[in-house]
Amino acid sequence: MGNEAIKVRTMNSSRVNPMILEDSFKDYDLVFFVENIEPFKNQSNWLSAFGEILIHCEPEIDGLGEPLFDADEEYIFIVIFTDGVRMDIQFRPLSSLADYLKEDSLTKIVLDKEQFVKIKLIPNDSIYHIQKPSEALYQASSNEFW
Repeated sequence: MGNEAIKVRTMNSSRVNPMILEDSFKDYDLVFFVENIEPFKNQSNWLSAFGEILIHCEPEIDGLGEPLFDADEEYIFIVIFTDGVRMDIQFRPLSSLADYLKEDSLTKIVLDKEQFVKIKLIPNDSIYHIQKPSEALYQASSNEFW
């Protein structure tokens, strides 16, 4: 995808986790940061550049309940190709990049055309480690199901 509108591209999740073994179930979680996400909404013809599409969905327009995300802040394509490769592709406004980089410790910068990312990211799975809950969180959680 050589689109000039894409300023930063990241990959996150299991594909960048150095602590897990390779397997055939890992998908590609890609995030494209652009100035304006509108031109990318409802435009799925470019997906075939990655391969022959078996199925794709756009959760924000598929009509399966309330949208999961604010469509002004991100737009998602979920794609499975005939070779079994799965991609979850998000478009987000460039203005949300700094906040996004704080969301997931398993984020790798794949492309940064204009050096928007000022920090060095080392993907790690630290936010996924289960922590012992505080007494207050335990009590509140117990109260919810009791």
